[in-house]
Amino acid sequence: MKRVVKGREAWARGDLQELGQLISASGRSSIVNYECGSKEMIQLYEILLKAPGVLGARFSGAGFRGCCLAIVESDRAEEAAAYVGAEYERSQPELVSKIPADRRVLVCEPGDSAQVILQS
Repeated sequence: MKRVVKGREAWARGDLQELGQLISASGRSSIVNYECGSKEMIQLYEILLKAPGVLGARFSGAGFRGCCLAIVESDRAEEAAAYVGAEYERSQPELVSKIPADRRVLVCEPGDSAQVILQS
């Protein structure tokens, strides 16, 4: 819970370096302390941590079809996506061949977050 508080504070300050480190620590904790992630997901997590411009990564989603997310320097997003796509295909060619090319690596931007919408 301390890591969540620190992450919220880092986000509020705009400190993406610290936020990335905290997100990666959360990812590692999921693997080591809770034995989360399949071999394939752990490989993806480790590839993300080596990708250019990646500040942090962790698992997201639940069940057997989760995904990994990463905080990436915006000017390096395409470079990071290309690296991750190539490296993951090299490590998991059979699995990657089953994923449509346009869904293998997605570059997204943060939204406005959850909001309460009152209807009259």
